[in-house]
Amino acid sequence: MLWITISIISILNIEEPEYTVVENDWKFEIRDYAPYIFAQVEVTGPREQAIWIWFWKLASYIFWDNKTLKRNPNYQHSRVNAEITSESIKMTAPFIDIKTGNWTHIVQFIMPRKYSIKNLPVPSNSDIKILENPMTRRAVLKYGWITNSNIIDSKTRKLEVILWNNKIPKTGDIYSAQYNPPMTFPLLKRNEIMVDIW
Repeated sequence: MLWITISIISILNIEEPEYTVVENDWKFEIRDYAPYIFAQVEVTGPREQAIWIWFWKLASYIFWDNKTLKRNPNYQHSRVNAEITSESIKMTAPFIDIKTGNWTHIVQFIMPRKYSIKNLPVPSNSDIKILENPMTRRAVLKYGWITNSNIIDSKTRKLEVILWNNKIPKTGDIYSAQYNPPMTFPLLKRNEIMVDIW
């Protein structure tokens, strides 16, 4: 019961990208996403090993391993006497994994909506890139419980069959999106497979 309670508390008030559901058919949805900013890193190696190494590196970036300007209150509108410091960025969901090859992946953290490219803290790690996703329409397959490479591959094939049957062309790579911390009670976990379309 304590595990379930902690899991529920951990996912309350977690910010997610803004989107509008265009079509909803039980576990399959079509969504229009508003633009958002994300931190991204390319990784190489077996998924379970490489992804989680870089998950924690991205987590380090948002919690403390970054550089931002703390302005002198007497110089609010300039960089004069600005102090370089770090800033804690609030955690959001989902954590995104994009398979780009047999041994290559892209891992992404979405940034809170209060930030723009101009005022987002700069990663100390040069492997982490800050990018902006434009307004996007996506097909989404939802599922629960745990996830791993085999499950992601199976759900990806299922989404591709749905797209084929509905004559919906995809325009990019398949994304795996995980919305919960790793230690969340399995029954409460929320996962999605998504792809840009049209």
